Amino acid sequence: MKRFHVVRKQDISGVSGNGYVAEGCKFTDGSVVVRWRVPGKPSSMEFHDTVKGFLEIHGHGGATDVEWVDNYDEKDERLD
Repeated sequence: MKRFHVVRKQDISGVSGNGYVAEGCKFTDGSVVVRWRVPGKPSSMEFHDTVKGFLEIHGHGGATDVEWVDNYDEKDERLD
C-alpha cells in the first residue's frame, strides 16, 4: 500500500480550496480510496479503480496533483 495526499493547485469548482484537500491510499491491486479533508465541509470517502481514474474525475485538467507520502520504488506495484 502507498499513501498519498491530494493537492489542489487551483480550485476550479470553488468547493475544496487550494492545498492539501484529501488523503488517499493506493492498494497493491491498483485501486485507491480517497478521504476528502476540507475544513468546514463534511468529509466523504470515495473508491476508484486507479489513481489515473481518480485524477480523470477530480484532476480538473492538471489543477490537482497526487503527492506520495511513502517512498516509491519502481519495482513496487504500478502507479496507474
